Amino acid sequence: MQRKFFSNLFFLVLLNILIKPFWVFGIDRVVQLQVGTAQYGLYFSLLGLSFLFNMLTDFGITNFNNKTIAGSPELLKSYFSHILLLKLLLAFAYLLVSGIAALLWGISTVAVPIFALLCLNQVLASMILFVRSNISALHHFVIDSILSVLDKFLMILFCGLLLYTRLLPFQLTIQAFVLAQTMAYVLSLSCSFLLLWMLTSGLRASFRPAQALRLLKQSAPYALLILLMTAYSKEDSVLIEKLLGDRGDFEAGVYASAYRLLDVLSQFGFLFAALLLPMFSRMLARKQPVEELTRSGFVVIFTGALPLVLLLCFYSHEVMWLMNHHQHAIGQDVMAILIFSLLGTVSGFIFGTLLTAAGKLKQLNIIAAGSLILNLVLNLVLIPTLYARGAAIAAVSTQLFSAILLIAYSAYHFRFRWNFSLLLRLLVYSGLVFLVIWFTLPWALDWKWKGALLFLASLGGAVLLRLVDYRKVISLVSAPQF
Repeated sequence: MQRKFFSNLFFLVLLNILIKPFWVFGIDRVVQLQVGTAQYGLYFSLLGLSFLFNMLTDFGITNFNNKTIAGSPELLKSYFSHILLLKLLLAFAYLLVSGIAALLWGISTVAVPIFALLCLNQVLASMILFVRSNISALHHFVIDSILSVLDKFLMILFCGLLLYTRLLPFQLTIQAFVLAQTMAYVLSLSCSFLLLWMLTSGLRASFRPAQALRLLKQSAPYALLILLMTAYSKEDSVLIEKLLGDRGDFEAGVYASAYRLLDVLSQFGFLFAALLLPMFSRMLARKQPVEELTRSGFVVIFTGALPLVLLLCFYSHEVMWLMNHHQHAIGQDVMAILIFSLLGTVSGFIFGTLLTAAGKLKQLNIIAAGSLILNLVLNLVLIPTLYARGAAIAAVSTQLFSAILLIAYSAYHFRFRWNFSLLLRLLVYSGLVFLVIWFTLPWALDWKWKGALLFLASLGGAVLLRLVDYRKVISLVSAPQF
């Protein structure tokens, strides 16, 4: 299973490296520069608001479906039509609740059409994830990997036409930006449905209310988990806009500018979770040990994330200049703080996915509820005085708190052996990475070259400390198990 994990992870990461950074830096960043920080801040806060009730579009069904179908593939045809109809009903409920929430929140008239499109995009994205969950549960990882970047590829195409050509008779506005995303989601969903239908030789349509209700009850704990996690990871932008009054849109734009890079890097952690959930589910269903795969996944993601985090912290000024040019000062101190939440986020992807596959939803919900309370309290205390920096401190504290609890409970539940040698090597590795970046700071060398040196030193340190067995990795990647 490790061979399958690493070979497919390599392919998935390669696709995402080719597509998603271009979306973030070539499209999303340029849109903010052209429409202005305040306008983009309005879009970012509305996006956060559209996420708050995102749980209703899915109710935990996608994770439940992925886990169940991975363990029992023969259930796909009987589950699919029931879940599809349920998701359509849930989509209607989400749109209704989000509309009421927007009215109660008091969004401006000009923001209504933007918010409506963003809510529609949430429905479409949720439907794509559901269809893909069936494909990945059947272990068609290459097809799922391609579908994972198809929507962003189409967004790049449509938004690129608006930004870099005059082929379309439209000016770039936030509304046009969001509408381009909607079109990309529609086409991506259509392709996903078609491919699933071909892979399963057709899907029969049937619906029994009793079975649909049972599926809804079974997925309820997943729904609660998604609601709690979405709330504590997305409420920051909404609270910034609401708590700071007239300054809210601007500070939300500052936070968005710093958050952008964290968001794209977090997506690579999500790739681990997308591959590991069906693998963990099948291994646990077959009573196979998961400790080695869990450890390997964590070591790989940690050794890759740490040098990135330190580089972006120490060189936040240079990175923000590269991303924003004339607005280079905006968000650099926020990003220097916020980027540390990446360590908690990627760790949570590994251990949270393992606990999800094991069905430990009660414990996951308790951890998520505690994280939500902590995040809300910290935001309410810090945002009014520290503005966007306060939200960044709250995000880092929450993500690290959640990750520590997930790791501790996973080790307890699965009775993982204490590997003091591995812990010591990870500590030595962390110290090595810090020392390299600290001693190279005064060098009269471009920061990008110092970054390259850091990653070479980090890779060398990981190999010398036997955190990464390069021969094994080459063997796994060179023999794909698609």
